[in-house]
Amino acid sequence: CRKTLWEYLGQPEPPMPELHYTTQKPADIVLTERADLFENLSLFRNIPSTLPLSMEEMDQAYGYCLYRTYVKGCGCTFPLVINEPRDRVDVFVDDKYVGTVMRDRENPTILINLPKGKTTKIELLTENCGRINFGKWISEKKGLPNGVYFGQRYLFRWENIPLPFKTLSNLDRVFFC
Repeated sequence: CRKTLWEYLGQPEPPMPELHYTTQKPADIVLTERADLFENLSLFRNIPSTLPLSMEEMDQAYGYCLYRTYVKGCGCTFPLVINEPRDRVDVFVDDKYVGTVMRDRENPTILINLPKGKTTKIELLTENCGRINFGKWISEKKGLPNGVYFGQRYLFRWENIPLPFKTLSNLDRVFFC
């Protein structure tokens, strides 16, 4: 690239300058406390809706939102299909992590078994990974704006929990020694 630029300018390419730099060792970070997200959900507002709300409909521009629904079991296993996730979605079934789905990536098939007669809790933790400020994406909604399917069944009755994390002072924390 340098050579082409200097040829374009009609001048000989000067020698590469020597680089002198030193690396710095970052300071050690000691964690003294932690807060479990799922144990603190009662501190955040819960917005019921028929369909999943976008982050914008929850008045949240960035960060995370948790979506929760309950599905009555039919004794079958089907894929969970998140229609156009925006942007990253961690999937939890009955409080267990089962996989991650991301936009613009080949997404794994997340199969969910619904035992007959049992109600299964499905939680989808979405992360807004940034805004696009050009083209057809300039006004796109974040979160789960295009719904979720279980097999061929569209899922209704959602709890939408925006997680702004503007302050962490009210979280119940566990302190480390």
